[in-house]
Amino acid sequence: MAEDEQRDVVKEKPRILSGGDSKFVSPRTVALYGVLTALTAAITYMTVIPFPPTRGYFNLGEAMVFFSAFTFGWRAGAICGGVGSAAADLLAGFGMFAPTTLVAKGAEGLVAGTIGRMKGGKPWAYALGIICGGACMITTYFLSEWLLLDFGLGAAIAEIPTNIAQVTIGGAVGTLLSHYVKQSMPSLGR
Repeated sequence: MAEDEQRDVVKEKPRILSGGDSKFVSPRTVALYGVLTALTAAITYMTVIPFPPTRGYFNLGEAMVFFSAFTFGWRAGAICGGVGSAAADLLAGFGMFAPTTLVAKGAEGLVAGTIGRMKGGKPWAYALGIICGGACMITTYFLSEWLLLDFGLGAAIAEIPTNIAQVTIGGAVGTLLSHYVKQSMPSLGR
């Protein structure tokens, strides 16, 4: 191999999910997503409040979904929200919800991160991100509990107010955390 070809091989990086125009993600980003995913799982797991009608639970892990999405973008929101929340379901003994949670929280983080960072993260964009992302999560759980998990229409409807409260509290906490972290570390707001 010629010396120029060897240098080109060394410069190549593995192809992994990434953000922006780049086709690569740095080890720092992988580590960040790992930490955010673990924090999402831990906070969700530590704040489990059971909801008997659907055998699900209320939690404050929602704050980490919105924090990840608003601070680091839609990919972080989707990956950390979906995987971290589904991991918490498995750890807390709610494994039947894990596939639905992966989709519901992943979609919530993706939508919230996409909308919330519009126009440089204006307050109205965060609010719209919480509303639209939360609507994705609530709708996914409703349909899953009613049609897939067969809890019945009544139980699925009964959980809607709990999910609205979870989105409202988690959205407020996640937005405030994101705001203060980005204020203290301006490079994160990019």
